[in-house]
Amino acid sequence: MSKKLILACMSVAAFAAFVVLPATASAGAALCETEGSVCKTPTAPFLVHAVSEGHANFVSGGTTLVTCETATMTGTVIKNGPVVEGNITTADFHNKGTTPCSSSFGGATTVDTNIGNGVPWCLKSVEGKDEWTLRGNSCTLASRSVTFVLTTTNIGTCKYNRTTPLTGTFNTHEEAGGPQATLKASPGESTKFTKEEGSILCPGSGELEMSFTLTTDNPSTFTPLYIETSP
Repeated sequence: MSKKLILACMSVAAFAAFVVLPATASAGAALCETEGSVCKTPTAPFLVHAVSEGHANFVSGGTTLVTCETATMTGTVIKNGPVVEGNITTADFHNKGTTPCSSSFGGATTVDTNIGNGVPWCLKSVEGKDEWTLRGNSCTLASRSVTFVLTTTNIGTCKYNRTTPLTGTFNTHEEAGGPQATLKASPGESTKFTKEEGSILCPGSGELEMSFTLTTDNPSTFTPLYIETSP
């Protein structure tokens, strides 16, 4: 190979590295609390609280199977940057007050997240993406599936399971006054659960449709949290 050709190849490789590497470099994320124009990053561990924006739904083929007017989750953030990791220890789904959720197939429906492979769940941000994953078990323990149980007034119990982590998206806060940290789950394969047990009247599968805003979980006040990313 001639010296000119070798130099040309080296130039092309160097240019490719310059173009590609920055595009694939991972960006970190961290939860923070605003203080004026500064977003201060609390040191883990700290408690976190999540509350649904609007209804939390279990859907299939565009049909809402179960709808809950309110959903809340609480847990502990154990790592805060460049990846956020937290253990979700409670997850409650219900209508106003403590009344059961509603369903299109079984009437009043209680959602239980403490049966089978229920909470705790490990919630993590995905480095380099505005995405999160959720799997069964605490973040420091081996991964397991995620289950929840629907107990209906008309057809009894329906148990649902997902063996692979759920995935969803989050928004970022790049400047003072930006949007509060919100985690979103959209219907599709990334949030699909399949029936594990229950009557033939229990739907065979369903997908999650919900979003949660994040705050600190403080006995006296719920301080809004934001998500900042860094190169």
